[in-house]
Amino acid sequence: MYLVMFETHGNQRYVFASPRLKENIGASYLLTLLEPWVRSTSQHERIPILDVSVSSGKVIVAVDSEKDAHSLVNAVTRKILETAPGVDVTGVFTPMISVHVTKEDLENVHAASARHALMRPPTSARFCSTPFLEPGRDTLLPAVPSRVGSPSGEVYSLPGTVARAQASKAREYLLGLASTHPYLSERSEELLPDPDALEKALDSLSKVAVIHLDGNGVGAMVRGLADRLRSIPVSIFQEQIKCDASDADALRLSLLKLNKRLDNVMKDAFCDAWAAVADLAIQEGIDVVPVVPVILGGDDATVITDGAFAIPFAVAFLEAFEERTGADPFISSLSDDGKMTAGAGVAVVRHNFPFHLAYDLAERLASTAKTAGKRMDESCSTLSYHILYDSTVLDPEELLASYTPFTSEAETAQSVPAMTSRPYRILARKELSIPLPPPTMNESWDAMRLRAAWFAGILSAPGASIPMRFPKSRAARIRKILSDAVHLSGREQRSHLAKARSEWDDARSQRDLKVLVDAIGSERLMLDLIDLAEILPRTYLVASAPEELS
Repeated sequence: MYLVMFETHGNQRYVFASPRLKENIGASYLLTLLEPWVRSTSQHERIPILDVSVSSGKVIVAVDSEKDAHSLVNAVTRKILETAPGVDVTGVFTPMISVHVTKEDLENVHAASARHALMRPPTSARFCSTPFLEPGRDTLLPAVPSRVGSPSGEVYSLPGTVARAQASKAREYLLGLASTHPYLSERSEELLPDPDALEKALDSLSKVAVIHLDGNGVGAMVRGLADRLRSIPVSIFQEQIKCDASDADALRLSLLKLNKRLDNVMKDAFCDAWAAVADLAIQEGIDVVPVVPVILGGDDATVITDGAFAIPFAVAFLEAFEERTGADPFISSLSDDGKMTAGAGVAVVRHNFPFHLAYDLAERLASTAKTAGKRMDESCSTLSYHILYDSTVLDPEELLASYTPFTSEAETAQSVPAMTSRPYRILARKELSIPLPPPTMNESWDAMRLRAAWFAGILSAPGASIPMRFPKSRAARIRKILSDAVHLSGREQRSHLAKARSEWDDARSQRDLKVLVDAIGSERLMLDLIDLAEILPRTYLVASAPEELS
């Protein structure tokens, strides 16, 4: 028998090739069709297949002979080239050691795929352009005649045309997911089923956000599955997989089960977060909920939404992801902590900022959050964000490099005092103790959210009779002093830090502000607090109050 693996490549590049949301939605939907394409092609070619692994962007099956493997790869890749030009899919096959899938079989087919990827031409080579060809809108690829006349006379590239045609199906698919959620099932109109209306809703916003969410340790869990089968309790294994760990087919069945459960968890966590944002929108008096999942499945997700709701969405997703993986008997038995965690990056930008650049920034922020999470003693999800005020800097690496001196990594590596507590720790269902302890590196999100509510004058600080906002002018001065301090050293830096402390102590000396200053805990949080007080919805900050202060 032979193992055949189909895999999509450059997914983000393909999805964000256009700055148009409608094309992003359609392109992301096309990437979800890899499994149906493989199945329909195998049936059409009359090639029996045995599922080995089915996940987002990757399908592995077993076939009887080398001839079948070659024919299946040829037919599937040709079908995708005709059906979805621009989608980059490879197919490779390797002989199996026996009739049952082994760890070595999986390693061999992945190695073959990696070798093949190094030798093949890029997908962009399919669409060669010349100086006299008209480019499609928003792309350098050549335009193609539209089958349906565009009222505006605009023409698009072939990949863009196909993606736009799939946008409505994509939105229907996502609303189908929402229909399974008890809170979202009867709110389809508020979720904007029409892609054009959705695009207009996002264009009307002053700030939008791209959110990237990535599970921790998923790749290692899948790669190490063969070695961990016997560590799963016998009762759980027999209940979930319907065989014993010693069964020759246990690895294949376990891999399929893990793929399906992880995919379900990602979709369910997304719907939980969508519902949380929809509820928040109602409280804010907003009729529509512009949430657009661009990539959803496997172990990662990318979402576009209103900038004000981005951080609440990411936090709700991370909490739901932990809760749902912990409740799943199979996934939790494979995790050392009885649940899985994830990292999230949120890039808040102006509505006309290129999505592909915002995605790059969100992905880098998620990576930073995951790295910080791995260093913590307590296993937890982590969140980082960046609000882009200056759109003249377009390179994500340059943006994050300018932010690095403010982070906790700088404090540990260069002895520069940290000026932000990001990335934050998401400590689900952990009660806050009031008064809050002094702020630390990688502060918990719930504590930062509560401090932001006090800072903005939305909630009363412990011991205060009424809410009081921290003076904006003084907050701006402290932020400016701290921003200058991180770029200095020695005596000059100490002088700036002393100025910031002096401003803070001066505020504390005022009777009305003393309780508020003591509750917040440190002037070093000023950069974070100004951002959070500005971006987070008022009702979300109000809800941060512990029960004892409500």
